Amino acid sequence: MICSGLEPLTPTLSKAMGHALSDRERTCFLLHMAQGLTMQEISSKLVLSRRSVQVYITRAKDKI
Repeated sequence: MICSGLEPLTPTLSKAMGHALSDRERTCFLLHMAQGLTMQEISSKLVLSRRSVQVYITRAKDKI
């Protein structure tokens, strides 16, 4: 579960959760912003291309 280190991101995360983010957008965004994973690390973890991860993170940021 993604919990530790979220305090500084709480307003952003609350806003993200209140919007219509897809599961992949939300997951990639949280792994990147809350856990500090690189796009390459996220792509390996989720078995996605690095470009897909970049697109999901960008879409999530645009929506929030």
